[in-house]
Amino acid sequence: EGLNRLPPPRQDFEMEGNITRQMFLDAIGDPAVEKLLNDLEVQMSDRTELFEVLDADGSGTLDISELISGLMKLRSGGTDKSDGVATVLGVRAIMRRVRDIEAGLARGAG
Repeated sequence: EGLNRLPPPRQDFEMEGNITRQMFLDAIGDPAVEKLLNDLEVQMSDRTELFEVLDADGSGTLDISELISGLMKLRSGGTDKSDGVATVLGVRAIMRRVRDIEAGLARGAG
């Protein structure tokens, strides 16, 4: 029901598939999105910092998996929990990158 109240996706999101920091800030300024975050019990003292918490790979954009994974982990957490979530997501991104590098080295050696 809450998703039905959201505005349609922006054209640049549909083409790129990622959410930029500015797009995210524009969205969280929307009362419907703010209500949705409240309904999901995503608690942070400063939601403008939420983008940095969710940007697990530090790319400057959010893909859908980062957004969903991060929001689910933040549900019912407080500001302290956001630091932990950012750490977990960052470690996962690093682990994926290390696995990619290892796979590339293995292909080169074989």
